[in-house]
Amino acid sequence: MQILQDNPASLEGLELCGKLHPLAAKSLYARGYQTLHDLASLTLVDLLVMPNVPRKDAEMLVRLAAEAKSAVERVNSDIDGLGSADERQARSRGGADEAGE
Repeated sequence: MQILQDNPASLEGLELCGKLHPLAAKSLYARGYQTLHDLASLTLVDLLVMPNVPRKDAEMLVRLAAEAKSAVERVNSDIDGLGSADERQARSRGGADEAGE
């Protein structure tokens, strides 16, 4: 599905490929949720009390939202690590330039 390739966290993509029931998706859209990232602050109970969200869908969404959050945190950590490595490399080059003068 192109939607999931473009945005793997898309609730619409999960709905179109049959992983998320249409009524559950409509209930989430009506509350302003469009992606798994939007669901990160919700608990299983929060989803279960919504109309038309069956337990199976709620459990899947909680699991996928946690995985999406974890993936974003890993990417952010990697980006932070790259930045600090670049800074270390720049400092070591600066120190070598000063020593050569």
